[in-house]
Amino acid sequence: MGVILHGRNQAETSSPEQVSLQEIPRIDNLTALDPRLLRAVQTAVATIERDRTDGEGFGRLGQLYHSHKYFNLARRCYESAHGLTPGKADWPYYLGALATGRGLTEAATDFLRQALRLEPDYLPTYLRLGNILLADGRLEDAEAMYTELITRAPNGPWGYLGHAKVERRRGRLQDAAGLLEQSLARAPDDREGAYLLAMTYRELGRTAAALPHLNDIERKARSWPPDPLMDVIRRGRKDLQSLIQTANRLLEEGQADAAAKLYRSVLADDAGHFDALYNLGVISGRQGHFAEAQQSLEEAIRSRPDDADAHFALAIAYASGQQFEKADAEIETVLRLDPKHEGASQAVAARIPEPQSSARERSSSSGSPSPSVIR
Repeated sequence: MGVILHGRNQAETSSPEQVSLQEIPRIDNLTALDPRLLRAVQTAVATIERDRTDGEGFGRLGQLYHSHKYFNLARRCYESAHGLTPGKADWPYYLGALATGRGLTEAATDFLRQALRLEPDYLPTYLRLGNILLADGRLEDAEAMYTELITRAPNGPWGYLGHAKVERRRGRLQDAAGLLEQSLARAPDDREGAYLLAMTYRELGRTAAALPHLNDIERKARSWPPDPLMDVIRRGRKDLQSLIQTANRLLEEGQADAAAKLYRSVLADDAGHFDALYNLGVISGRQGHFAEAQQSLEEAIRSRPDDADAHFALAIAYASGQQFEKADAEIETVLRLDPKHEGASQAVAARIPEPQSSARERSSSSGSPSPSVIR
């Protein structure tokens, strides 16, 4: 059955004449960028400068910004691309995704409805829109999106899973369980489906049936329909060193929360990335979250066990958390790895290192820590 795409069209677009007069969205400080990203940005900007009516050019620049977390610049590029090439679904799809991330529900739904009108065969749009509508409590509209997914992709789990969420919200647990069973029959390793079915079984009093679905759930992954548009963005994020350098700059400027967000973005692509784990541990320690600091630094050491500075930072995290025996053991490890380590030598003299005295920013562009930026 077809989906009725209704709702106010609040996502305004500009005419080509208006867009052509707009300034090209630019990063303020290019000097901190990784050279490869810098070249890519300069090339994309130069292409638009030659033709300010190049909607594809604005879109490609938006994808580049989107990949590297410059979300406001990406949004402006996509708006220009959408105004110049209004018949292409890519740009409202990206705008909807960005609006979702900002919690702008109405804008997100309007953009995604536009994308569906332009490209009704793109499955991820139905799923994104259904999830937004479900979160907004618009159950019938969400159900329509999930039903359309089942119609268009009967062998995929996504429509059944979404429909099950609707039924759970309605309190129809038996119906939800049946839909979740159909979802898992199509994607047995879907983490969300397995968890929801286990919870639904428990709520129905079927505890024994719930337990098998929780086995090895941490090894399962979320299922999502093929999404080439977002694959472009994810591929751009693989340049992790650019994110690290941007995070390091934010850290130097005192924007610890913003830096931590980027370090976590790196870890989403590379869970064992040493620099991201190290610096995230330092930030957590500075903010008084010693257990989190210890966890991050322990993971960093698993990635690079012979790094003396990481062991010293962990010693400080342990000492700050009143775990002095562990702190002393880490100091001994530091001195074994680097007998002339200044911080560890001072710590031995004082018995316990001063909290946060060693926190130093790490960058994978050099083999040694940069000067201290957190005290």
